Amino acid sequence: MLGKITGYILTLVIISSCALSSNSENKIDQPVDVIENNDSESKSSVKMETYTTGAKAPVAYTVEKGSNPEGLSINWMDFESAIDANQNEKKYILIYTYTDWCSWCKKMKATTFQDQEIINLINENFHPVLLNPEIKQDIAYKEVLYEMKAYGKKSYNELAVNLLGGKMSFPSIVILSKREVKKETINGYQSISVLKQMLKNYSK
Repeated sequence: MLGKITGYILTLVIISSCALSSNSENKIDQPVDVIENNDSESKSSVKMETYTTGAKAPVAYTVEKGSNPEGLSINWMDFESAIDANQNEKKYILIYTYTDWCSWCKKMKATTFQDQEIINLINENFHPVLLNPEIKQDIAYKEVLYEMKAYGKKSYNELAVNLLGGKMSFPSIVILSKREVKKETINGYQSISVLKQMLKNYSK
């Protein structure tokens, strides 16, 4: 009788271990602050998501610190100014979307965007835009006025929602072509090495 009970307990332990192993595999992505679409009033609608590589042991994400001995900075501008600048000098347009509450946005500004090579690549090849979708400021573009509108429990500028395809995750980078056509969207915190490689694809 004791042998049967012991065998039953071992079987349960093995089944539980397999279930835990299968649930530990997550999708590959970058850390990002997202808005959850739920109606629960008991919890905040803002949730931090940190993804792992799907390996059995989670892989720690390292934040790289940039080197900027010359103290350079990115020539950020608003969206309308970037469009005006593009009429005089055709460049790609890099739109960095962020919010004031986004912790990964702050990390990216303090690390990746402080690297001298990143700064040079952006200033030389892009009209760089800072865009906070939560700021109550209308944006005029191609004879259309984009205003703040409610999306669930949050309000965003319509242009930002269109640029991000309705996926309001921060930080995100949107790249427009020299003809102001969207080429790609990059979601999540980007390390120096990853962003540098992406930017080089657009270098002259």
